[in-house]
Amino acid sequence: MERFTPSARLKFIVAALRNLHKSDRSPSCFKKGSECRMKLPAYPSTETLVMFDDKVTSWFDWRGNDISRSLSICVPKRAHADAYVNVHSEFASILFGCNTNVITGVDGGSVMYCTCYVSKNTEKEDNKHFADAAKHLVKNIQQQMAERKELSDLELEEEASSVGLKKV
Repeated sequence: MERFTPSARLKFIVAALRNLHKSDRSPSCFKKGSECRMKLPAYPSTETLVMFDDKVTSWFDWRGNDISRSLSICVPKRAHADAYVNVHSEFASILFGCNTNVITGVDGGSVMYCTCYVSKNTEKEDNKHFADAAKHLVKNIQQQMAERKELSDLELEEEASSVGLKKV
């Protein structure tokens, strides 16, 4: 069985708990019709692409002025297994232990929306899963340390018996 470093485990746990959408749906997923409003699952892509919409859309600037824009979307490089994972910063997720959606090429209004969204209070619900995962990680690390101690004790016994010493 392949062993993962503690940092690789932590990276996986944080990504899985903080940046992974549930694959089952809730009523809020379909606020705007029969399609998931988060456009999930996301499709795999072998490269990062910027896709432009041909139709012009009404948009509001910082001052509340209605302007016309052609919208674009960034489709990040992602594997099939990443279908429900937010586009995120691994470094920021590890550092802060939270969801770190990353959105490129958007205006200030979108930045304000994202800031308000990610700062909403879901701490109690979020922390339970994170705490459970942390306990599991600690248990695995303790188990590995115990296995290493048993191995080193066995090696000491073998070395001692090879020179004629016995454990008392």
